[in-house]
Amino acid sequence: MSESQDNKNKNSANKNRRPRRNNKKKSASNKNANRSQNKNNNNSGNSNRQAQGKKKHHSKNNNRRRFYKKRKPTVKLTGEDYIAAKYFNLLEQHLNARKKYFENFNLVDKKTQDKLEHNFVESQKTFLAFKERLNEKDKKIYEEKFEGLKLDLTYSQNRDISPTEHLEITVSKDDIEDPHYLESQKAGDFSDDTEESIGTLDDYKAYKGL
Repeated sequence: MSESQDNKNKNSANKNRRPRRNNKKKSASNKNANRSQNKNNNNSGNSNRQAQGKKKHHSKNNNRRRFYKKRKPTVKLTGEDYIAAKYFNLLEQHLNARKKYFENFNLVDKKTQDKLEHNFVESQKTFLAFKERLNEKDKKIYEEKFEGLKLDLTYSQNRDISPTEHLEITVSKDDIEDPHYLESQKAGDFSDDTEESIGTLDDYKAYKGL
């Protein structure tokens, strides 16, 4: 085979070959595409994990709510216990309303002042009307507990006097002592002092310049 034919064969072989630079560009672009796809996959995976974490967190809260202790039912008071609890509750409301009214009397505007006065008056009415709303049995309990004051028998016991006995006591003027009458006045002699016993009211006003 001659040298010219060998050169022709080499040229034809080189033409059939693909350029190496294009292959490098394609490989680089493929790598960049793979990287971006991996990033997207990682981001989607992180978002899924966060969503799962939130779901778990909510599930824990739901479990806590399920196991929340229920409040015990309130005991309904009756008789003396109900009367005492209601009495002191209404009394506390009235005292608080009165305190707010007098403490803020000169510190608030007219509208707020009227509102505080209304609350004060209404709380007093509610407190005083509590007894009237009770039945006859509860009224007796109320009177014994809050209105049944004991008699003060100190004076009668010290003097051996029956507290139910009616005594007629006679007191003379000499037995009544004037607490404003001084000892110096008792010992003094004012018989010669006639200044206040002479003259009329007009003379007194003229003397005083009235």
